[in-house]
Amino acid sequence: MANRETNYSFGVEMEFYIGWVRADSTDAVHTPSQFRSRPGAGPFVVSDPDPGEGEVHDELEATILEFLQDNPPDTVVPQDMVDIENDRKWSHLGRFRRWQVVPDVTLTQNLDRVFPREVLEACNWAAVEVVSPALWATQKGFDDVARVASFLHRKFWTMTPRFCGTHVHVGFGNHWLPMESARKVAAFLYAADPILAQTHPVHRRNNHWCRSPRLYSNLSFGQTMIDVRNVDDHEEDEEQHDDDDHEEYDVEYDEYNDGPSQSQAPNDPGTLIERFSRMMGKKPARPRPARNEFPPRPREVAYTADPERIAIMTARDEPWMMECDPYRFKPVPLMPAVGELLHATNRAMIYELLQTGQMPSAYSFRQFSFEIKRTIEFRMPAGSVEPVEIVSQARVAVRLVQFAAAADLNHLLRIISDFEEAESNPRYYDVYDLFLDLGLRPEARVLHAALAGTLNDTIRTNYCQSRGHQITP
Repeated sequence: MANRETNYSFGVEMEFYIGWVRADSTDAVHTPSQFRSRPGAGPFVVSDPDPGEGEVHDELEATILEFLQDNPPDTVVPQDMVDIENDRKWSHLGRFRRWQVVPDVTLTQNLDRVFPREVLEACNWAAVEVVSPALWATQKGFDDVARVASFLHRKFWTMTPRFCGTHVHVGFGNHWLPMESARKVAAFLYAADPILAQTHPVHRRNNHWCRSPRLYSNLSFGQTMIDVRNVDDHEEDEEQHDDDDHEEYDVEYDEYNDGPSQSQAPNDPGTLIERFSRMMGKKPARPRPARNEFPPRPREVAYTADPERIAIMTARDEPWMMECDPYRFKPVPLMPAVGELLHATNRAMIYELLQTGQMPSAYSFRQFSFEIKRTIEFRMPAGSVEPVEIVSQARVAVRLVQFAAAADLNHLLRIISDFEEAESNPRYYDVYDLFLDLGLRPEARVLHAALAGTLNDTIRTNYCQSRGHQITP
């Protein structure tokens, strides 16, 4: 097997609008003021004489693939592997072997209400979703995403109104993430949700396409693993250990620390949770890394529940559903909820507990539950084609999964207890504390600047130097 430094993989989905013109009408294009700071960019030129959005997608995809021709991406599916449709270990990745441009059903808003008139009249606009292949979470893999985002940003007029999003999928190559790891990842992301929301704009925090699992999941309304009925007990949750080279998965490499960290078999989660719960209320503040470059810790939580949404969701006829006043709703206590996830017996149970009604969760386990992508999807990042922002979001998502999967249960619960304290005392711990704890200071700088609207060439250059990226400005 290839000698890689990681078994983790990822993919990105970038939603945005691209300006385009027909090849016979380029002379009449006026450059809107929004794009005058990018002199090399212009509308995408479509050769089809009578193009629709489908033709724009096809030609843009061909343009991206041509751009990558001399430097193929670090895909999970080997470039020379031909027939995978009938290969049970690879067939689910058949659609994710190369970069694609696809339509997005969520981008249907009336642009007259979104774009300035000058922008609308300059050219035609097409809604696109640029989807990466499944990439290894290596330097080369992150470089591949940076190169495509940089190409799009430099060459074309793009717009990312507030209803656009960026999605990051994190997986375990062509294998399932082991259930021992999946339980810990699910518990960690569920507990971290209110903290992680702090690095996203408000319109993404309250977006029905990426609902908060801490506020709106079945688990937070009172469902327990005992209540989860009719879920398949997946016999293949550990199927990757059937490989001849299964010993590769015994140690998970952590690129942010000095060496490999052994994923330990946990003690009984219930016992540990009870012990950590008794600590609360008398836990001293532990030392924090210096964080002068980041804003003060917040005085208020990142988001609160929407009473109308709570009223609709709690009206469901479920025996486990809590009764509550929608205007005074509080989710179930954090530590018992974490315990339910740490005792989950299969992937479908994790998905059921974290399901947020009919709309997807900010940290969706849907693709992990079913034989589709075998990934955990991070849905809350805002739409962007800014290269360092896209790569930072991807590195953060991968790092969060890596950390939780490899952490021993004592360490995991120690950080989760910080999240619990922050629910009632937001000034105790915030997202920048978490990023610094996990070795994500460069990403914290970029995402803070993107959120504050202060992302500049100095921050871009410093980020690229810190992570070894060569991104053309």
